[in-house]
Amino acid sequence: MNTNSYSPSSVRRLFRQGLRTFAWAVPGLVLGSMALELTTRLAKAVDFAATTTIDNASRDDPASIVASEDSFRVLVLGDSMAYSPGVPRNLLWSTLLEENLSSPTRPVQVLNAARPGDNTWNQLELLREHIDRFRPHIVLLLYNYNDVYGGRRSVTASAEVVATTTVSSEDNREYKQSLLVRAIRLLQQSTALQLISVRVALQLKVWGIVVPGSELSHLLGPAYQASYPGWIAVQDELAAMQGIAAERGASLGIYVMPTFDTLRYDLFARPRARLDEVLDESGVTHHFGWDDFRGRDWRELAISPFDGHPNLEANAELASSVAEWLEEAGLR
Repeated sequence: MNTNSYSPSSVRRLFRQGLRTFAWAVPGLVLGSMALELTTRLAKAVDFAATTTIDNASRDDPASIVASEDSFRVLVLGDSMAYSPGVPRNLLWSTLLEENLSSPTRPVQVLNAARPGDNTWNQLELLREHIDRFRPHIVLLLYNYNDVYGGRRSVTASAEVVATTTVSSEDNREYKQSLLVRAIRLLQQSTALQLISVRVALQLKVWGIVVPGSELSHLLGPAYQASYPGWIAVQDELAAMQGIAAERGASLGIYVMPTFDTLRYDLFARPRARLDEVLDESGVTHHFGWDDFRGRDWRELAISPFDGHPNLEANAELASSVAEWLEEAGLR
C-alpha cells in the first residue's frame, strides 16, 4: 500500500486550507503595503520640512545683504550642491571661502545665493536681480551637470527616454478601463516603490553601474548632445551670464561641482568633455572639481552613499580648493 498517496477528501481539505490562508494573506498584504506607503510619504514630508526650516534659517538672503564698500565681493550662484543642505552656516564652504580669501589689508565678502533646485536659467535671473546692488568683483557659478534639466523649458529626462503613443478615442476608453493598466498606474505613483527603485539605482551608482533608461543614463549621454534643448539653453544662459558680468566689470568663474558619492568612478567623463569644450571656446575661466577629489571614497566626503551632497569635510576641502583655483586663475 502506498502511504504517500492522498485521498480526494484530504486534497479538498488542503485546497480549502490554502484558500483560507490566501484570503487572510491578501488583505494583510494590502494593509501592509498601505501602511508602508503612508509611512514613507509622512517620513519624506517631515524630513523635507525639517531640512528646509533648518537650512533656510542659516543661509544668506540676497535681498537683505548689503555690499561692503571696502571689501572684495564674490557672488555665488548654484543649486543644492552649493547650498549644501544640513551644514551649519559657520562650517559652510562659502563661509570658509570668505575666511580663506580675506586678509588684514583686504576683507572679502562672499554672498552665497545658491538655492536648491535652481538651474542656469534661475541663476541667470538671480544674477540680473542682484548684480547691481551687490556689485561683485567675481560671479562664481558652481555648475551642476543636471542644470540641463529644469522648469524653464519643461525639459525632463523622461521626455527623451519615454516614447509616446497616439490612440483613438475608442481605444483610449478601453485603455483607461483596463484594470491592469490602472493597477500599473497606481504602482507607478507609489512613493514606497519609487523609493525602492531609486535606492536600487543609487546603490548601483555607488558601484559605478548606470541603469539603462534611468535619468543618470540620460544625463551622461543624450543630455549633452548638441541637439538636446536643455544643453542648448545652458550654453545660451552661460553666455548671458558672461556678458552681464563683463558689462559690470566683474569676472565670471565657473567651478563644476563633482558628485561626492561617485568619485571612485569617472562617470561624468563625456559631459565634462563637452562642457570643457564649450567653456574653452567662450573664454570663461573654469575648473572641474573632479580633478580635486577624484578617487576619494564617499565615506570621506558625501552625506551618504545615496546622497552626493558635500558633508562637513567636503565643505572644508571645497573652500580650500575654490580659493586655490581662484588664486591660480588670477580671479581674486
